[in-house]
Amino acid sequence: MFEDLEPEAPLPVPNVVRNSLALPIISLILPVVGVVVGQFAQSFEASLGISLAVVVGTAILMSVDAGMLGPRDRDAVDRGSPAMLFVGMCLMWIVVYPYVFYRRAYFVGPSLFAPALIVALLFLGGPILVGIVSPPGLPACDSQEVTNILDPLIRENYKGPPILSIGGYREVGNDEVAQRREGRCVVRTAGGEVVVRYIVHWLDRANGMFEVRILE
Repeated sequence: MFEDLEPEAPLPVPNVVRNSLALPIISLILPVVGVVVGQFAQSFEASLGISLAVVVGTAILMSVDAGMLGPRDRDAVDRGSPAMLFVGMCLMWIVVYPYVFYRRAYFVGPSLFAPALIVALLFLGGPILVGIVSPPGLPACDSQEVTNILDPLIRENYKGPPILSIGGYREVGNDEVAQRREGRCVVRTAGGEVVVRYIVHWLDRANGMFEVRILE
C-alpha cells in the first residue's frame, strides 16, 4: 500500500547569495574610504583616479548584486539589465547610486536607501567641506602643479647649452614644521646632464598660493 506514495519534494535551500548584503555594504563603505584616501592625494590626477575607482568599483559591485537579485522584483516588475545599471552608474553616479539602493528594497530588505543617500552626499561634498575646514596641503615636488611652474623657470634662467628635456622630478626633503618641500630634477642638455635643486613652499596657505624656487 505504500508503493504508490511519491516521495516528498525536498525543501528548497535558502538562496544565501541572493539575499546577501555583502556587496551593498562594501558599496556603502567604498565611497567613504575614497573620500578619506583622497585627502592624502598629492595631485589632481591622483584625486581624480581615486574618484573614478570608487565610481567604477561601486558600479561593478551593485551590477553584480542586481544580477543576483534577478530580473523581477517582489511585485513582478521588470528592471533593466545589470549592464544598463553599470553604464548608468558610471555616467550619472550621484543620481543612480542612491536610486539603486532605493530600488533594491523592492527585491529584498532591508532598505539601505537612507545610508546610500548620506554616502552619496558625503562623496560629493566631503572634499569640498574638508577643503573649507582644513587648509590645503603643499603640492608634491613631482606634481603637475609644481612642474608646470618649474619647467619654464628653468628654461628662462638656465645659462648653458641648449636644453633637450627636463625630467626625473623627485622629492628629497620635506620639512613639515617649515611647510617646505625640497626636490631635484635632471636637465638634459646638449652638453650633458645637470641636476637642479628646487624648493616648494607656501606664500599664502589659506588661499592656496605657493612658490617654486630654484636653489643655487
